[in-house]
Amino acid sequence: MAKKQSRTSEQKAEASKKPGAGAAIGSIVFFILTFLMASVLLCSSTLYLTFSQNSLTKTIDRTDLSAVQLTDDGVRQDLGSWVYRWYMEGAPNLTPEFAQAALRNDAVKGVFTAYCTDLGQYLMRETNDLPMLDAEKLADAMQQNSLSQETGVTFLKEDRSYFLWATGEDIPEWNNEMHQIVGTGIGKVMIRFFCTLPGVITAGTLTLLLFVLWIIFAVKGHWRKGKMLTGYGVAVVLPNALALLSCGILLLLVTVLDAIPTLSFAIDSLPVLLVPMIWPSLAYTLGGALIASIGICANGVAKSKRVVSDSSVQASEPASTATSAEPAETPQEPDTEPTTAFTYQPFEPQKETVQAHAEVDNAPSAGTTCPHCGAPVTEGSKFCGSCGGVLS
Repeated sequence: MAKKQSRTSEQKAEASKKPGAGAAIGSIVFFILTFLMASVLLCSSTLYLTFSQNSLTKTIDRTDLSAVQLTDDGVRQDLGSWVYRWYMEGAPNLTPEFAQAALRNDAVKGVFTAYCTDLGQYLMRETNDLPMLDAEKLADAMQQNSLSQETGVTFLKEDRSYFLWATGEDIPEWNNEMHQIVGTGIGKVMIRFFCTLPGVITAGTLTLLLFVLWIIFAVKGHWRKGKMLTGYGVAVVLPNALALLSCGILLLLVTVLDAIPTLSFAIDSLPVLLVPMIWPSLAYTLGGALIASIGICANGVAKSKRVVSDSSVQASEPASTATSAEPAETPQEPDTEPTTAFTYQPFEPQKETVQAHAEVDNAPSAGTTCPHCGAPVTEGSKFCGSCGGVLS
């Protein structure tokens, strides 16, 4: 009985170690937090690489801005026509061809690249002044002799005045929007911090900290370690794999298949812009996939061990039951061959026997009268004296 009781206590201990609803809820919470932190880490790494490598500046340099397509009031048009319509149409000398040439001009593009460079320095905390896009600098660039020689149009004082008046609302509005996004409040603090290398390190540390906390809870709560590793790996892989897949599909459609006409202008510049996202997403995807693979292998090993343990328990249960029970005294069988079992059957006399006994009972006793003639006879006589019949 002692062995049986110890086995029962072991089963209870094993049952108490099985994860319950708390493990499922905890795993879901950690999965969501890991997914969010992996997304923050990817965004932080992308922004840091973008501004540290001046990817925006290189992208603008390689882009023909005049070929950019956009829709305004339901009308599909290129960026040069749109610029002329809104900012140059009322100028005395400016033409649509001049607007197109201005967007291709290096001096005009230099204004935008300088703005992007200054914005990157501000976001990376290299300067404390948020850059402003200046219409005066654009007007100065359009007064270059190279642009006049290319188009045959001279950007006069009257043209400059009209251009500054037409952009008097839109450019300040752009600067105000940028100030609201990255110049004040929590947005300024968060974006400027995560665009720096310390921000990337912090995001990575928080992601690893979630891994450590998940391990601690899994050990103390007897959660499945393999499932924990698999869940963490999948949570890291998901945002990075989606970003990597999106970049790959976009590059394939634009640069290889040319399946998106509206982005044809970016065939040369799009890879430069996407590289800062491709490399970190690829690295984090591989890291998460490695952890998930370890978890899957651990799950398989644990499952096989449970199957072997359950089968060994089932095999040992009959033996343990037999040893725990008191041995019963069994009689020794004799050496003789076993006989068939006795079955009681009631005695039923045969019909002839019953009739014979009835005739005897009905016959007159000897020494009284002859059974043949009825004459009296003497006791002990063998023959009747009257008829000579044999007396029984």
